Amino acid sequence: MPVLRGIEITLVNQLEKRPLEEYPHPEGSLGQVLRGPSPNRGTEVSSSAHQHEGYPMASVYVASIPETPFAVKYRVCQVPPEPARYMLFNLSMNSRDMAAWSIDTSVQLEGRAARSFWMPSGQHEGEIGLDERTFVFLPSRDTSVAEDGGLIEVKVFRASERRPRSPELSEFQYRNNYGVFAPRMGLLEVTEHKYYEHILIDPRDAPYATFRFHYRAMQNLRDLHLIPSGVQSEREPIPASSGISTTFGEVDFRGV
Repeated sequence: MPVLRGIEITLVNQLEKRPLEEYPHPEGSLGQVLRGPSPNRGTEVSSSAHQHEGYPMASVYVASIPETPFAVKYRVCQVPPEPARYMLFNLSMNSRDMAAWSIDTSVQLEGRAARSFWMPSGQHEGEIGLDERTFVFLPSRDTSVAEDGGLIEVKVFRASERRPRSPELSEFQYRNNYGVFAPRMGLLEVTEHKYYEHILIDPRDAPYATFRFHYRAMQNLRDLHLIPSGVQSEREPIPASSGISTTFGEVDFRGV
C-alpha cells in the first residue's frame, strides 16, 4: 500500500508478524500521493492512489490466509500541519464498523490495531466490561469464486481536539462473514481502554485519506485474473483445522 498523504496502512499477519501480500487494484491506478518514510525526506510521486468521490484513496488486493489472525498496522510519516494534532482511524469490514482509535501525533506516530470492543453478550451478558474480539480470516471452505473475499477499509481523519468520554457500545451481531470473523477473546475491564470525543477537521463524508484492502484467497485472485499471471505466493497456506492457537489464545471456528 502506498503512503497516502503521509500515512501508511498495512494488514499484518499476526502469526508471522509481517504484512499480507499486496497486489495492484484498478481503483488505485490513478492520481498522486506523497510517499516517504519521514517528514524530512523529499517528496516522491506514486501512481497507485487517486481521488475517490472527492477525497484521496488508495486500494490494493491482498491475499487472505485461512485461519490467520491479522491486525491493521499504521504509521504517520508526515504529520499534518496545525491545528491537526490528532489522527482518528475508523476501521470497517464489508461496510460494517469494527473499530476506531486515535493518536496524539506529538507523542505517537505508529502502532497496530488488532482488537474491537463491544457490549458484553452471550455468556458475559449483564456483566461490566468490554467484549474483546480480534480479527481472523476464516478457514477455507467450499465457496464459489464469486462469493469469496470482501473489503477491509480504513478511513483517516484529522482532529484538532479530543476529550475523554464514556464508552458507547453496541452488541456484536453475527452476520455474513465474507471470509473474516471477530472471535471473542474475553471480557476486558473498561479502565483498560480509553474512549474519546473528537473535534474533526475533515467532514465525515470526506476523510483525509482512505485505504481499501480487497481481500481474496490467493487461488481465487489467480482464477479471476486479478493479479498478474505467473505471480507466486511466498507463503505456504496454513492447513485447515477446527481451531488455531495464537498469542491471543485458542480460536474455535466450529459453528462459524
